[in-house]
Amino acid sequence: MADRMHKAQVLLVEDDGEVAESVKDGLDARRYEVTHVGSLTGALEVIASNQYDALILDLNLPDGSGI
Repeated sequence: MADRMHKAQVLLVEDDGEVAESVKDGLDARRYEVTHVGSLTGALEVIASNQYDALILDLNLPDGSGI
């Protein structure tokens, strides 16, 4: 039963604010817990101290490739 109560943790790495807001709004509406960062550096920082169930990663970021 506890697993049903767990909100899936999603890391969204997207530098375009409008795209990020749209994706985040959609995920929020489906009751996901979303952390948004706009760079690879930011992603590496939050990944170092948090666990995520899923990652949505932009390929073209200001500080490198999402590949």
